[in-house]
Amino acid sequence: MYIRNMIKKFKNYDQIIKELFVIAIPTAFESLLFQMVTFFDNFMISYLGSFHVTGVSLANRVTFLFFIIVFGLGTALSAYVSQAIAKKKFLQVRQSFAYILSIGTTIGIIFFIFSFFFPRNIIKLFTANQNSLNFGSEYLKIISLSYVLMAYSFLSTMGFKSAKEVKIPLYVTSIVVLINIVFNYIFIFGFSMGIKGAAYATVLARIVEFVFYFSYSLISSNSYYRIKFGDFFASKVVTRANLKLIIPVLSHEIFWVLSITILHAFYARVGSIEYASFAVASNLFDICFVLLHGMGLATGVVIGHLMIYDKKHVRSVGFFLSFLGFLLGIFVVILLIGISGFAPYIFSNLDSSELVSVFIYVFASIVVFKAFTAQVLVGVFRASGIPNVCFFIESGVIVFYTLPVAYLLVFYTNLSLPIVVFIVNLEEIIKNIFIIIEFFHDDWIREIEYEELA
Repeated sequence: MYIRNMIKKFKNYDQIIKELFVIAIPTAFESLLFQMVTFFDNFMISYLGSFHVTGVSLANRVTFLFFIIVFGLGTALSAYVSQAIAKKKFLQVRQSFAYILSIGTTIGIIFFIFSFFFPRNIIKLFTANQNSLNFGSEYLKIISLSYVLMAYSFLSTMGFKSAKEVKIPLYVTSIVVLINIVFNYIFIFGFSMGIKGAAYATVLARIVEFVFYFSYSLISSNSYYRIKFGDFFASKVVTRANLKLIIPVLSHEIFWVLSITILHAFYARVGSIEYASFAVASNLFDICFVLLHGMGLATGVVIGHLMIYDKKHVRSVGFFLSFLGFLLGIFVVILLIGISGFAPYIFSNLDSSELVSVFIYVFASIVVFKAFTAQVLVGVFRASGIPNVCFFIESGVIVFYTLPVAYLLVFYTNLSLPIVVFIVNLEEIIKNIFIIIEFFHDDWIREIEYEELA
């Protein structure tokens, strides 16, 4: 009976499914391309040694922290802009983009200053191993040059997706990733620049990406994001409406990524060799997770555009799209199991390459729950106007389960790192419980007030 009802809903929502995948597939492919850069980074750097991989992976935690903050700004922008475009409030779209861009640029400058001038102090927070410390700080100092460029480019990308313009970001990303991979190889092996080569290749790719988006905003007359100087002086109603989204969303993302960063610091204390295998497996997991990431972002855009309709319809679609996320999670499990078979052979240069497949199985065991979390928190709940609830669910689980459990297991037990990672990742089941409880409340659909877009 339940299956029959779901099949019926598939037929009723065929237009929504089509719209969802029109956005999700290019978004997922775009994310996949970026993850492939990290994959090829790790693959090429693995020929230099495990300490090189560990150093670069730890440096990338700082970059990941910055990216997640910008991602939070981007999803807040998407939640606001999706509804604004649906109501044809294009002045507010430009002002919102300018306002969030100024915040992202400021944060990018702050990250650049600390990472460029104090890279060794930052990496020292993660590891005491001198080899990993040297390689990581060397890489971080160079890669920090790309942070401000990354902020502008990513927010531009999110702006395009909010307007359901997904082809341009996909084309740009394809070119940028190709540049990154090619110059990675040239700099690392051709010019024997080692990890410096990988860093410079990434900076070069970010420059190309920035130049395109900035040029497009100046040349194209059709862009919603062709901002003028006056747009940076957004009205109070626009800034207030954006802050209602930015504060909880950014708090959520910062809290989450800080917890991930702390976890990596804990895991690195177990040993550089084990951590190198964990870092590689994490990257392979991230490559598969882009499917869920793309679906979550697309869901947010679809829900945002539907918010002008009645709540009952939005609620029904929200339930349905969450179920799709669950199904996609099952597919990712199958994908991970397949990858685990040949991953150790690809990274045979690592000192403990067999651990890579073990970590992949650990991730596969929990990915269905993680898929549901991503689909609902990033996609449904944020776009429906309750980012504060997302923050409370995420932060509550992290504070009362994730970090305390990880700390105790790493520093007070002799459990192997794969077992520690598995127990810590059970956090997703706890999140799912709170998400389901919130789902059955009637107050999770909150439209941005029309006056705020007037």
